[in-house]
Amino acid sequence: MEQANGEMNAHCGPGNFTITQEGEEAIGTDTVARQDTAEDSKTSRSGRRSSTDSTTVAQTSTRTATAWRVHYACNGAGGPPPPGPAAAPPPPDDGGGPPPPPAGY
Repeated sequence: MEQANGEMNAHCGPGNFTITQEGEEAIGTDTVARQDTAEDSKTSRSGRRSSTDSTTVAQTSTRTATAWRVHYACNGAGGPPPPGPAAAPPPPDDGGGPPPPPAGY
């Protein structure tokens, strides 16, 4: 929360903000996949026959990923500085440039 306070102070001015909402919010999902295999081999007493059994168990788990979020609003004054004055219009043509080409040219 210390980092959030620093960022809100930088944006709105020190202490010049109101927290409007705070808590965990869903930001996506996380999925974990896992697979385990077990193998068992047996040979008959005479040694002439053998068998192998294999068992595989697969598991997938998905959860909602969350993050702590803080929503805020600046109180009246503060916030980013207002935009500067509008650019001045270009000066009127003082006739100092070359004359326009003759008509029909």
